[in-house]
Amino acid sequence: MKLNLGLIRQQLKSHYEFFACDPTDRMSFSGVYPYIPGKNGVDSEKLYVIKWEVLQETTAPIRNAICIGGGAMARSVFEERSMQGFIFPQAVSELELLSEFQEIFTRFSSLELDLLSAICANAPMRTIMNCFAEFFRCGAILVDNEWMLLEYSDTFTPSLEIWKKTIQTKHYSPPIVPRERVFMQPSKPGLYSKSSYIHAEEMPPYYVFGFEGDGSYFATMLLFQAEQQFTSAYGWLVDYLCEILKPVVSDRFNSNRGLRNRLRKSLKFMFLHPNINDILLDSSFQKLGWMEDDVYRLLLVLLPSESRGFSHYQYNYENIFAASISDVIAITCDEYIIIILHNDACEIASEALSTLDKQLRLDDGICSIGLEFCGLRKIVAQYVFTQIPFGMYDSEDHIRYYKNIMARHFVTEFNAVIGLSAVMHWAAVRIQKYDEMNGTAYLSTIEAYLLCNRSLNDAANRLYIHKSTMYYRMKCIERLVHVDFEDPVERMHLLLSCVAMRELNTIHGKKNLKDRN
Repeated sequence: MKLNLGLIRQQLKSHYEFFACDPTDRMSFSGVYPYIPGKNGVDSEKLYVIKWEVLQETTAPIRNAICIGGGAMARSVFEERSMQGFIFPQAVSELELLSEFQEIFTRFSSLELDLLSAICANAPMRTIMNCFAEFFRCGAILVDNEWMLLEYSDTFTPSLEIWKKTIQTKHYSPPIVPRERVFMQPSKPGLYSKSSYIHAEEMPPYYVFGFEGDGSYFATMLLFQAEQQFTSAYGWLVDYLCEILKPVVSDRFNSNRGLRNRLRKSLKFMFLHPNINDILLDSSFQKLGWMEDDVYRLLLVLLPSESRGFSHYQYNYENIFAASISDVIAITCDEYIIIILHNDACEIASEALSTLDKQLRLDDGICSIGLEFCGLRKIVAQYVFTQIPFGMYDSEDHIRYYKNIMARHFVTEFNAVIGLSAVMHWAAVRIQKYDEMNGTAYLSTIEAYLLCNRSLNDAANRLYIHKSTMYYRMKCIERLVHVDFEDPVERMHLLLSCVAMRELNTIHGKKNLKDRN
C-alpha cells in the first residue's frame, strides 16, 4: 500500500528535527529503502534513508529523503533541491530508523489486505466497516442520502454525543458548520480530494466522504475520532479507502442498481399480486441465476411500527447474509422485511444467526424463519406459513422457526375442520386419561419412543431420564395398552395422535390461562 509523508509523520515515534512535504502529494510512496550511491538510480516512489555526509556529496536527483544528521545544513540542502522528507539527529541508528519506517508501511499494507479480504469474501458490512475504521482507530458511520443509519463500526467507540445519538436513533443529524470550517485537501490540477475535513464547534474534527452514483449521492461515510487524533493528513487516505469501498457500498445500498432493483420490484409485486405472470417472474429471477426448481427459504423480520418503512433497515438485514450476497435479496412488503435465501444460502451459517440475533435485539425486532422449499411458485404460500410463528410461539425469542410450531399449526387447522378427537388412536386416548388421573407422563414417553425409532437409549436421552426409568415406563405402558409396534401403520397412527394431543393440550392450556387472567 502506498503512503504519503503526512500519513507517515502521524505514525512516527522517533523525534525528528525537520519535516517538509508537498501537501498536494497524494499517496505515492511504496516503501522505504537505504540509499546506496550509484546503484539502480533513483525511484520517485521510494523514500531513501541517507546519511548527511552521503547526501551532501551525491548529485543524484533524490527528492524524497530521510536524512540522518546535518541539522541546519541539511535543511538548506532540502530547500535548495526542493526535497521533501525528514531530518533526524546524527545519533539516530540508521538500522532502527529504517525498521521503524518499514513497520509503518507493513502495518498499513496488512490493514489493506484485511479490508480487501473482507470485501472479496463478501463479509457482513459491519466486518468491512471495522476493517475500514482500523486504519484510523476511529468510529465510522455510513448513512444514506436521508441521513438514516445504514451501518457503523463497533471496534472503537468515540465518546461523542453525536455518535451515541446516531446509533440510538439510527439517524444522523449533521451539526451546523460554517463554510470556512470545511477543509478540502490541497490539490494539483487534475487531482482533487473528495473527502472533507470538518471543524465543527464543541467537537473534535471529523471526516466526511460522499458516495456518488448516477449523478447523485446515495451514501455518506463519517469518521469520528476515538483513539487517535485526526489531522488533515488523513484526507488522501480517506479518499483512497472510500474508493475501494465504493463498489461494495453501491452494490449493497444504492437502490438504483438495475438488476437487483428490478428483481425487488418483481418480488414485491408478486407478494401483493399472487397471480403475477409466471414468465415475467421467471425472467427476472433467471437473470440473477435463480431457477424455478432451485431451493429457497424465507425470513420475515417484524420491527416496531415506528421503525417500518425505512429502506436502510431492509439493507441492514440483507447485509447480514452478505457472505452469500448473490443468493440473498431483501424487500419490504406489508409490515415485514422479507429476506429470500437461495440454494446454499438456505443453510444459515451460525455467524449470520448470531449477527441476526444481535441486530434484532438492537432494533427490538422479531424474525421468523420458514422452511426450505423447492420451486418459486410456492413462495407466496411459504410467505403465509412463515408469518405463523409471530402469533403461535411459546417463548419471546427474537428468532423463531416455523418448523418448531409446524405440528401445532397443522393440528389447529385440521381440528377446526374435522375435529381430531374422532380420529385419535384409542391407545393414546387411554394413556392421556391415565396421565391426567395419576400424574404420569406416559403419553410423552410413547411419543419419544416412536420418534426415536423405538430406541430406549435415544428416547431416554430425548426425555432427559435414565434408561432404566424409560424401560420401567414402557413396561407400565404395555400393561396399560396392547399395541402392535411391529405394524408401521399402527405406529404412525399412534405417533400422530400423540403429537396432536400434545399440541391440543398446549393450546387448551393457553386458552384456559388466558380465560383466568
